[in-house]
Amino acid sequence: MARKTFFTVAEAAEILGVSPRTVRNYIYDGRLENVWLTDEGKSQYAIAKEDVREFKKARDKAQKAAQKARKGGK
Repeated sequence: MARKTFFTVAEAAEILGVSPRTVRNYIYDGRLENVWLTDEGKSQYAIAKEDVREFKKARDKAQKAAQKARKGGK
């Protein structure tokens, strides 16, 4: 089984084009899954890179569909 790699909240925020607070809200709302990683006594959220990529892809697709609908399906 392949080992998952992770983004920090700040890295995920940069990729998604949102603030770190928004990424944490996505986690709290259940839209993004996270794990806690601890390094030298410091814990932080970590989000699987694949989850961030899939979330971005789905979000971008939904935004394009919404824009198309606003333009009357053209």
